[in-house]
Amino acid sequence: MFPYKIIFSDLDMTLLNLKAKLSEANLSALSRALDRGVRICLVSGRSPSGIRLIGKQLPKPVSMAACNGAIVIDEAGSIVHSVALPNDVALSV
Repeated sequence: MFPYKIIFSDLDMTLLNLKAKLSEANLSALSRALDRGVRICLVSGRSPSGIRLIGKQLPKPVSMAACNGAIVIDEAGSIVHSVALPNDVALSV
């Protein structure tokens, strides 16, 4: 049995190369983990749409923590956690 249940990985300068691309080696490693039943969570300061572009390269849906963790989305695409500034605070900033 594979000893891990979930892998969390940052994207830029971690999972992605200098050209912001998912390398064949990383794609292969994540695909093998998914095949073994390991869940993947892509983590980034990017927006959900920016992370989704990377996730679509994988053979199975993955969860994501976007906007530095302010939005967490499960494999089905449902928001499971969201923290937002109130409008008046955001406008004053």
